[in-house]
Amino acid sequence: MSPAELWYPDKHGESKVAVAATDEVFYGPVQPGRIHRIHNIAVENEDNSATDIRLLVTGGGAEILLKEFNTVTAAVLMVFGGDIELTEGEKLIARFTGVTIGDNLKMYCVGSYLDTASGGSLYPF
Repeated sequence: MSPAELWYPDKHGESKVAVAATDEVFYGPVQPGRIHRIHNIAVENEDNSATDIRLLVTGGGAEILLKEFNTVTAAVLMVFGGDIELTEGEKLIARFTGVTIGDNLKMYCVGSYLDTASGGSLYPF
């Protein structure tokens, strides 16, 4: 079996109803003994246009900006692709700015994780 065959893609979705003008949806933090690799991220505000969305990784002391989407249209998925690796304690954040309280905020991820505690077996998340 080749290393490429060990990665099993799967979807993971998070959603939240906004409670402030700036709000966050996040994936993580990554549990001890795991490494997560995210291949694609899609984010949206289902209800409100003119929202700015930042994708960030945090947990290692500083926030790392991956991508910024400016003035997105309501109910349009904004997609970011690339292999993002998250290690123990890190999380992926979608920070929505310019939302209205009650907006439905969404983040979808596709990727897999490595269970290092059990000898390196790979599982979808």
